[in-house]
Amino acid sequence: MTVHEKLKELEDRVAASAHTDANPRQVDALNELAWELKYADSRRALDLSRQARELSEGLMYLKGMAYALRNSAACHWSFASYDAALSDALEALRLFEETGDDFGRAHAMNVVGNVHERLGNHSIALEFHRKSLHIRQELKDIEGASTSLNNLGNVYNSFGEYANALNNYLESLRLCEEIDHKLGVSRALNNIGYIYTRLEDWDKALDHLQRALILKQEIKDRQNEGLVLIHIGNVHECRGDYANALEYYTRGLKITQDVGDRQNEAAALNDIGNVYQELRDYQKALSYYTQSLQLAVAVGIKYYEIKALINLGAMLSKLGDMRQAVEHLVRALAISEEIKSNDLIYRAHQALSEAYEAQGNLGSALKHQKAFHRSREQVFSEDSANRIKSVVIQTEVEKSQREAEIYRLKNVELARAYADLRDANEQKSELVEQLREQAVVLDRQTKEDALTGLFNRRHFDAQLAQEFSRARRFKRDLTVVMADIDHFKRVNDCCSHQTGDEVIKAVGQILRETCRMIDVVARYGGEEFVLLLIETPAENALILCEKIRAAVEAHDWRKLHPQLGNVTVSLGLSDDLAVENPSLMLAAADAKLYEAKRGGRNRVCS
Repeated sequence: MTVHEKLKELEDRVAASAHTDANPRQVDALNELAWELKYADSRRALDLSRQARELSEGLMYLKGMAYALRNSAACHWSFASYDAALSDALEALRLFEETGDDFGRAHAMNVVGNVHERLGNHSIALEFHRKSLHIRQELKDIEGASTSLNNLGNVYNSFGEYANALNNYLESLRLCEEIDHKLGVSRALNNIGYIYTRLEDWDKALDHLQRALILKQEIKDRQNEGLVLIHIGNVHECRGDYANALEYYTRGLKITQDVGDRQNEAAALNDIGNVYQELRDYQKALSYYTQSLQLAVAVGIKYYEIKALINLGAMLSKLGDMRQAVEHLVRALAISEEIKSNDLIYRAHQALSEAYEAQGNLGSALKHQKAFHRSREQVFSEDSANRIKSVVIQTEVEKSQREAEIYRLKNVELARAYADLRDANEQKSELVEQLREQAVVLDRQTKEDALTGLFNRRHFDAQLAQEFSRARRFKRDLTVVMADIDHFKRVNDCCSHQTGDEVIKAVGQILRETCRMIDVVARYGGEEFVLLLIETPAENALILCEKIRAAVEAHDWRKLHPQLGNVTVSLGLSDDLAVENPSLMLAAADAKLYEAKRGGRNRVCS
């Protein structure tokens, strides 16, 4: 069935259900059509999602409500309305967890990861996409797994790890070709082409991008057709073909404006400014850079805000406005460091070095020149980790080339030789997979507490800083909880330290099982735990804490040791986002914990 045939079938189902009383089948039809239209007609898809949600609320149909929220989150993301996207995606994830829908959970995690990637929260984005990929692999959802791989590639690409990004894109392409998923194939081709552009391999870049454009036009993926046109313009600009670059950029800009794709509209405006700068039409360049900056700031796209600031700073430096040039570039560097984008950090240092040199401030120019070389080396260095990634990538590319040659020639003798090569490659792949698994274990060990398997204090502090900033920026709820096992010294003294460790592990398990997947649960030290309850006001947190307290008290502790009496916990919480920094918020929760201790223990204070 073609894309058009599928859309026609869904349109017919929605039209037929409109003449019946509201029922779950009508909601499902609306949700399916919205999901299919999310790229081709995002505005209509958002309207269909709202209809599905309203019907679901009337029917108390949780599954329909969850998928409607997933759809609206994806639409808000495409419009760069990140606050609305994150809110809908987290609520969808909560409903999917409540209904035990793993397929939906993976979708919601994907959207949450996409939003955090756009906001520059790379570690959170990677965590959600990896979890989504794991679920989809367990479900044997090949199309979904290809999407998660693609989005992992996007995160690595956003902070300059091109080898890792390319590896994920190639694997996504392989899966999509395996199931003849044209939308996924076109998406992967576009992203691979973009990476080859960054690596200055223009011929490979254009080959992949032109193939992507043909597919986008064939399946009428208007939103992403605009993005491919912009990427083709990038290649022509890098080659110095400014006439062709301007033509592709202008075509891409018109499509992004037609479909409401504000992120890529900001990208196109910035790129058109680059062409006019090369053509020495500085006033036009300034106009386009300013439009790009205003749009990026308005919708919260930090990546394009930084690019516009760097370009404006460099342009103003050329025009002699050194004060404003340096002001823009310092701001660009600060935001680049905030979102940890190595790619943009080195570009900001380079532009600042040139600006200070033009200003005659040679000391500052030298400082930023050195920082430029250091940060650029982080992006393009060839350390052992990147060499492993290169082996993976080269293996995939060579394997594809050999397969194509064998199938084209249909030569039995060559096929036998290829089988031998394939066996050798499989052995190499096993080694690479072992290295990958070791890297995953090492990454987990830096975040996990060895005894409980919960997050450790270092990881919790980093997550608290990110969520505190996000909650204040978007005026969202956030609650921190400190928990402590009561009279824990008695456990060690009367039963043994080994029993004490088992008690800590059991309390940690109760905390993890009671909290949601999106919450951060950590062992803070000794018998002390800490919770980060995302999008949770104090009144809801209080209910959860009471549930935790009761679960610990009701647990059969004598299973661990016959002399072990009742074990209880005390908890203190704070949702005060008016404090100056996250450490003070944590301190407020700690103060409430000790208030609970003084009040007799086995209680919650807020």
